[in-house]
Amino acid sequence: SNPMDLLKNADPTQIKTMLKMVQDNPQLMKDMLKSANPGMADKLTDEQLQKTIDTFANLDDRKISMIMKGLGFLQKLKSSPKMKVAIFMMLSTFVFVLGMLVYLVKKSKTMDDAASTGSLVDEGVPPVPIIEESEF
Repeated sequence: SNPMDLLKNADPTQIKTMLKMVQDNPQLMKDMLKSANPGMADKLTDEQLQKTIDTFANLDDRKISMIMKGLGFLQKLKSSPKMKVAIFMMLSTFVFVLGMLVYLVKKSKTMDDAASTGSLVDEGVPPVPIIEESEF
């Protein structure tokens, strides 16, 4: 009895009717949120809740239908084991690339610092003597 399944299969006109009912009685929405997710319900102000309800209540049936299909698709992706593996791989790649960038920036900075102090010259190799013309 997932609420998303009920909404996903509901007719957009039914959803609009439910939204109108909630718009007329915002306390009903607060009570539903408190039972579903008390932490989120406590963070929402009455004004935020009212704006959200008004926004959805003013949508036409086609937009409501598109939103419900999109939410249903996201719900399927969220529960898919393949998606979890794909997200893990994307995050791993992101962390690897970020690590490489940090490494390269630090190495570049070290090389720049060494070049400015002259410490790149190998101190074990004797300098090349400068021969002046008068020595010949």
